[in-house]
Amino acid sequence: MPTSRKELRNKILLFCILDVAVLSVGHATKISALVWSALAAFAIIVLFIPREKVFPVLLFFIPWATVMRLNTTSFSFYSIVIPVFFAAMVLFNAKGDEQVILDCKTLLITVSIVFLTLAAKLYWGYSFEMSYVMFILMLVFIPTYVKNFLSRLSFEECTIFYAFGIISASIASRILMAYPHMNQFIKVYEWEAVSLTRLSGFYGDSNFYSAQISASIGCLLVIAANKRRGQAVFYGILTLALIYFGLSSVSKSFIITLLIVLSIWLISFLSSTVTLSNKLAVLLCFAVLVTFVLTSSIFVDEIEMYLTRFGMADNAKNLTTGRTILWQEYFLFIRDNIAALLFGQGLSSALVYVGGVARSSHNVIIQAMYQLGFLGIISGIVWLNNLGKLIKSSGRRRVSASTRLFIAVFVFAFFLQWMSLDMLFFNDFYYLIVLFFLGKEYFVSQADRKNAVEPNDLNRRGTFA
Repeated sequence: MPTSRKELRNKILLFCILDVAVLSVGHATKISALVWSALAAFAIIVLFIPREKVFPVLLFFIPWATVMRLNTTSFSFYSIVIPVFFAAMVLFNAKGDEQVILDCKTLLITVSIVFLTLAAKLYWGYSFEMSYVMFILMLVFIPTYVKNFLSRLSFEECTIFYAFGIISASIASRILMAYPHMNQFIKVYEWEAVSLTRLSGFYGDSNFYSAQISASIGCLLVIAANKRRGQAVFYGILTLALIYFGLSSVSKSFIITLLIVLSIWLISFLSSTVTLSNKLAVLLCFAVLVTFVLTSSIFVDEIEMYLTRFGMADNAKNLTTGRTILWQEYFLFIRDNIAALLFGQGLSSALVYVGGVARSSHNVIIQAMYQLGFLGIISGIVWLNNLGKLIKSSGRRRVSASTRLFIAVFVFAFFLQWMSLDMLFFNDFYYLIVLFFLGKEYFVSQADRKNAVEPNDLNRRGTFA
């Protein structure tokens, strides 16, 4: 009897969870054979499962990417498998798949970016780096994958894999941080003077960690709004778990993003064509959630640490933890160098020196302008527009005001924290952009479907939104 799509999804998800469990045990016990076994299993998953399932799997393993190696000095196996899969996807047809077709527009855009970045490298005298090769490869890989497998990609499936990946990494990092030798992978920021402890999963920066959580929460909230009450509870539980782990990062940008996202989602939900009973149920859930967070002993430490951090933010510099100074220095550098303004730095590791120290820009827009220049930014926008068109279906109705608000939930959840992060050379940059477009398409298509259903029939089915 053939395996259903849901059964296959659950089997692959379970395999991923077991794989990271083996990886965790291998690191905890310092048994290299277990680590290698887990890495090999990851490669087998990616290379031999149906290709439309690869993207959800890659999302699951993003929070684990930094520990998918033997030690901190070795290369992440996560990044090694990606080009191997890309080559296999283009050169070999999987059973039942047609020949993979490269997107001509993507190739032309990529060639233009390569030309501009090579010109910048030649001008500044920069050499080639692996991050540059991976960046260019992903410019081709992502649209090609989307073009050929979009019809079989499921946004809900991607969201579930991503959420379970973050939650499993968060739980594992808390367990493994008890092992001293794992300090090379797990960075726990402690400021004893103000009793501040920030957790960041397997990332060295709490803000990168919490940015992943914000994006996942945005996806879960929008899916929950399109599910029946029973199904919505499942997504609500995942959301609560992510909120808890996000608060443990004590990231100011996370709490600001969370409050904005929850507020817009609530306004969107209450302004949609949902029954009054469902609206009252959601309001009650929000009231219970807020009361629980503010009164429960579980969140006492996190609340006190947030109050401490915001209490120290008496000006813009302190609120952004000194980022405004960095933004100003990068702006001045770009403004005063015509070559940097037009061509950027050619996607190199070069940074601007601030106070005698090379510092990142801590803003993805500034980073993009610094690395690509004005001409490269134009090519990048064309690339994003082309990717959006590959995912967007034709014949769309005009979206309602409430639908636009739900899309705003996506925008803030995915990209608000990027305004304080350098994202260009991280896997998240590409995968989350694809997930964003998939989510936007999912919600608008759900709105179209509901608009095509008679209101009485919709209420009779008992949908949550």
